[in-house]
Amino acid sequence: MIIFHVHITSTFPLAVPLEWNLFMIFGLLFLFGHYGDVPFSTLEDPLLIAIVIAGGVIVPIAGNLRPEKVSFLPSMRYYAGNWATSQWLFDKDGAEEKLDRGLVKPASVVVEQLTRLYGREIAELS
Repeated sequence: MIIFHVHITSTFPLAVPLEWNLFMIFGLLFLFGHYGDVPFSTLEDPLLIAIVIAGGVIVPIAGNLRPEKVSFLPSMRYYAGNWATSQWLFDKDGAEEKLDRGLVKPASVVVEQLTRLYGREIAELS
């Protein structure tokens, strides 16, 4: 898990809360390194047991059932960010045509897809 989070942090992905990955690295080392030999059965305080169960079971379940109410971090959900709505803007000097000619892809560039639906004038971004 440490290597996994170091890899995510080292790639500098866009729209990703990297502090979460750093927190996970330190948390893994603290919980499973320093206190790795302490069994869960040593918990005796009922309040502490309730907090651990709420934080580890109830919050993730509630967050996945009601994602608009609970953040993706405590809900342990995948973060999709705004990747599905992002797009690249190109100069009008033929960059899009070069991509269409020289790149194997499942669909044409966005402006060509929009041209089919709305016409060239509306599809072009100024």
